[in-house]
Formats: sequence, C-alpha cells, structure tokens
Amino acid sequence: MTRDGSLRTFDGVQERNDEATDDVRTDGMVPKPTLTGLTDAEREVFVSVDLEGLSPSELASFTKWEASTIRTILSRARRKRAEDDHDD
Repeated sequence: MTRDGSLRTFDGVQERNDEATDDVRTDGMVPKPTLTGLTDAEREVFVSVDLEGLSPSELASFTKWEASTIRTILSRARRKRAEDDHDD
C-alpha cells in the first residue's frame, strides 16, 4: 500500500490494506445478553465473570463479597437467564 492509502500490485496480484480490513468488532456487532429480571448484584457478577472473564476469586478481591458468595450469585443469575431464554 502506498502512503496515500491506495493499493499496490506486484506481478498482477493486488494487495489490500490489512489495517482497514481487519476483523474489527463494534458495539453493534457484539451480542448483548438480556439481563432483565436480574438483581443489581446478579447483573454485576454475571457481567464481570461471564462477559468480562474474571474468576469469582478475582472479583472477590475487588468487592466486599467472598468468592463462594459470588459463585452462588452467579449460579442464580445463570439459572434466571436460562429460564428467560427458555420462555422466549
């Protein structure tokens, strides 16, 4: 690619701008789970653990809850979500 963003060709093969065509995910493309029906605590734990990837013990280090409490809240939130998904 040239500095102005146009494509170059080598031996008849066109190169593309990899920076412009990278698989970039936008907020509109990311599926958002339905979190209605969850308490604030359930929502916070579910988002932190299931969506952001924290472990219950990692989350416990940032909150006033113990890891076992977080696992209980997470289990309840997952069960509620599964029931909501089943109702749809």
